[in-house]
Amino acid sequence: MYRQLIGSLMQLATCTRPDISYSVSIFSQFLSNPARRHWTLARRVVNYFKTTQDSVLFLSSEQVEPVTNSPMLKAAGNSELLTFTDSDFAFCEETRKSRSGACIFFCDSLIYWKSGKQNHVSRSTTEAVFYALLEGITKVEFLHDVIHFAYKVDKRIHNCKKTSIFCDKSSAGKIASSIESIARTKHIEVAHSLDSTRNCQKRIKFHYVNTENQAADILTKNVVKPLFEKFKKRLGLISSQEM
Repeated sequence: MYRQLIGSLMQLATCTRPDISYSVSIFSQFLSNPARRHWTLARRVVNYFKTTQDSVLFLSSEQVEPVTNSPMLKAAGNSELLTFTDSDFAFCEETRKSRSGACIFFCDSLIYWKSGKQNHVSRSTTEAVFYALLEGITKVEFLHDVIHFAYKVDKRIHNCKKTSIFCDKSSAGKIASSIESIARTKHIEVAHSLDSTRNCQKRIKFHYVNTENQAADILTKNVVKPLFEKFKKRLGLISSQEM
């Protein structure tokens, strides 16, 4: 019964409801041996969905608050592909692994989001945020190639020439954008990502964003209700009555 419930919620979180991705990702870790409290909390997510089932993921910058509305985020310039990455350092009490979250916008519309546990144990918040950045870079490179290929097929499709990645840890952004910084950071094993980082430096720009404008925050941790509603709208989730 618990597996069926989480499976249904996972389909919603993957397709149209990024606002429950964090919760569903947590619950999916206990499919083999769920406790009573997991079932109780999962039912709370179901109740939340019932009260917000008229929410839709609107793919238009005209109807929702643009993700670049903040003056700080306008530092990205004319970038069409915007990525927000965040992490929750050592969130897991059992393994002390961190959690990564990422959301990617194309022309101010959300096209990708993910919330998941990292595969290794980070020894600092900078390292955790940096690995979240690497995951974002990997997905951005893939989406950039897809959009560029689609543009070659149909010139009416808006091509993506630049990409900006935002994170709320400036030190992680400096490491990702500077090969010298990576070389000096000995405790971070990034040899496998060195070439990828070097190749995307000209196309991807890294920017600092404060926590109040970090759209990926909703994918890595529990946030207070005002921020939750703000990020939910920022992701493009609006009531069907607002359309």
